[in-house]
Amino acid sequence: MGTGVRVHFLDEEGQISRISTAKFNELTSTGVSEHFKAYAGQSVRCAVSFVQIENRKVKHISYTEYSIIHFDQNGNQDEAESARELELAMSGFNILEKVRKHREKGESGNVLNLNPKISERKYQNDFNWTPTQEQINAIIRDILPSK
Repeated sequence: MGTGVRVHFLDEEGQISRISTAKFNELTSTGVSEHFKAYAGQSVRCAVSFVQIENRKVKHISYTEYSIIHFDQNGNQDEAESARELELAMSGFNILEKVRKHREKGESGNVLNLNPKISERKYQNDFNWTPTQEQINAIIRDILPSK
């Protein structure tokens, strides 16, 4: 049994489109792709499903990640938004390092820093989404069509 990936984009009306994994990898690894001009200037909901494959057929879906991809005016992944996403995702790790250094210096006291919570909320709002049950079912039907 092997593992595979299925990628779907959902438009503003909630219609799903399966995206080639190769095209998606090109977009996310290089930020440049000629294949997504239709999404220029948009923020698109994306579902990446990890599936178990046996005898070249999908047996079940292991996990699905729901993210938002921001496209620039040329239909490429927006570099500024990608950098902001990484910064927000890493901000939680940075605060842990600051706390460690604070403790190493022997400084005490209760310090309340809301930056990690604010960053986490911004990250969730700007780069993740929660699907409806109808959207989940549409993705499942596309990946596991009835026999």
